[in-house]
Amino acid sequence: MSREEHRTKAMAILGMSIGASFIFALIAGPLLYRWIDVPGIFWLTAVFALTGIIILHFRVPQPLNYNFQREPVQFKSVLQDGQLLRLNIGILVLHLLLTSLFVVLPIALVNTQLDAAHHWQVYVSVLIASIIAMVPFIIIAEKYRRLKIVFVGAIVVLGLSELGLFSLILASGMLIDGAIIVT
Repeated sequence: MSREEHRTKAMAILGMSIGASFIFALIAGPLLYRWIDVPGIFWLTAVFALTGIIILHFRVPQPLNYNFQREPVQFKSVLQDGQLLRLNIGILVLHLLLTSLFVVLPIALVNTQLDAAHHWQVYVSVLIASIIAMVPFIIIAEKYRRLKIVFVGAIVVLGLSELGLFSLILASGMLIDGAIIVT
């Protein structure tokens, strides 16, 4: 619900709020886990979701002119576009890796004797370090038009990070027959 001339600023504000809520969730999640446990976190999520639906229904105005047309020919061409397909597969793999990381990492941290209530310290530290490390590469990509080099470099760093985590898990003896063992 923003005008065209304010769209970039609106998207930036939206991105910052998502990032801030992610950092808040990393800090608050382990603390909430200690107080209300996992079922309580799910109930709290349900309450927040219902609150969001109510706010959306009663507080967000309806768009004045909404022109959405479904054209199967355009949809088919989108599915056949090789560059978009490569991008979509890359995003799928990235989300698969991040989701699996958020399943494996807490177990690995517990196995290193780090209490779940203190996991946020690891998560926030890594997130802040990654933001600091990311800024120069964004500048290089945008200012010097080296987007592809930075993008491929990010993929390589992600792959090496995943291999490093996997080797640490192997070295600690937590991986047996492809399953993470909680010891």
